[in-house]
Amino acid sequence: MRFPHHPPLAAWSRQLARYFYLCRLNHPTDLALLLLPGVWAALLAADGAPRWGSVALLLLAATLVRSAAWVFNDWMESRLLPEAPESFLARGVVSVKEEWWVLGLLLGGALLLLLPLPGQLLYYAWTAPLLLAAYPFLKTRLLLTQPYLGFCYAWLVPLAYAAQGVTPGKTAWLLFVATLLWASAFTTLYALPRRSYEQRVGIRSLAQLFGNDSWLFITVLQLSAISSLWLAGRQAAPGMFFGLGLLVAVLLIPYQLWLLFNHPLQGPLRSYRSQVWSGLAILCGIGFHYLCRGQ
Repeated sequence: MRFPHHPPLAAWSRQLARYFYLCRLNHPTDLALLLLPGVWAALLAADGAPRWGSVALLLLAATLVRSAAWVFNDWMESRLLPEAPESFLARGVVSVKEEWWVLGLLLGGALLLLLPLPGQLLYYAWTAPLLLAAYPFLKTRLLLTQPYLGFCYAWLVPLAYAAQGVTPGKTAWLLFVATLLWASAFTTLYALPRRSYEQRVGIRSLAQLFGNDSWLFITVLQLSAISSLWLAGRQAAPGMFFGLGLLVAVLLIPYQLWLLFNHPLQGPLRSYRSQVWSGLAILCGIGFHYLCRGQ
């Protein structure tokens, strides 16, 4: 059977596919790693009973801002880096006008999603686009690319508290520090197989500074992140299940190191993706505590 051909529909599909890849929605790992600490924070902020509508709006807004950051980074790479083979704009896949339209729609959509949330959230939220806009400049000038990215990931924690109508306190900022350290670790893992490429095009990172000793730096960051989470747990008193979640995260570290050493080509990326399991273990620890306490 022959199906009718619809050229306008096919053209729209190709257009949407280009924007899908431009926003890096085909790379869900960093999105999951961004959103997980936001859910941790929402549960702890609301003592296990968050307003899930507020959580959903915040996570959708964070997804749009993350996509906007990828679009802006794509535009800046075409301007700042003499060789930018990963830039959609430099390769002619999209035009400057298209990128700016997509960027405006993403940021406008994020703002609309945040407007129904408590007013104090905007006090923290207005800095998020500025933090992400500064990244393309910083990564070509300083070696602190990964800690800076960690700070951007961690900024969702005070936003999650504010979305629940709670002023971030000691627990929130311990969770912020833990997320910053954890994100610095997994972004360094992501950068490891890209060292030669980044060095060639002019991107600087801690993976280049530490080289083959990056595994030690990453392990210290992971253990420090789990220590900060443990301190946050003591403040919020989430109980035994949270401790078990942290234990699973600790036990995953040797497996992640094994991937790093025994699979030279794909090991760093596989170890990076496995960080999602660490984040889910911590989420399950928090969730099971409140679920069992409620019964």
